[in-house]
Amino acid sequence: MENAEYVLIMTNSFSTIGKAAVKKARAKGIRIGLLRIRMIRPFPGTDIQAALRGKKAVAVFDQNISVGKGGILFSEIAGCMYNERERPVLLSFIGGLGDKNVSPEEFEVIFAHLQKANKTGATSDPYLLYTKEEWNGMENLKKIAGRNG
Repeated sequence: MENAEYVLIMTNSFSTIGKAAVKKARAKGIRIGLLRIRMIRPFPGTDIQAALRGKKAVAVFDQNISVGKGGILFSEIAGCMYNERERPVLLSFIGGLGDKNVSPEEFEVIFAHLQKANKTGATSDPYLLYTKEEWNGMENLKKIAGRNG
């Protein structure tokens, strides 16, 4: 997190992959840090607020979906940051569902979205992460099922 402008928040074992992606991004000059949440209850809201103070944009990576809201961790982070006078742009990313691994390319997409959000200030609906190969596989399955969209 040292001198980070952007933050990737993760939990669980995928944070090891996230740490490698952050290290690679830092080598490319992107000032990003990893905040690994180790405990959800009681929620460490004060510590998270302190860690995110002064950051430009934050990506919350969830391995779950809360219907209509994105990931569960994202909702918790957004809630604890709500009353902060100055808060970073928060983005929600969902990946690793169904034992799917997360690729280095998907982390690159996350980091690109963080930089774009910092420039525009725009947030969005949660991003569901998948590779181009996985997308093509889903398109093929839809064709087999007779669905076009």
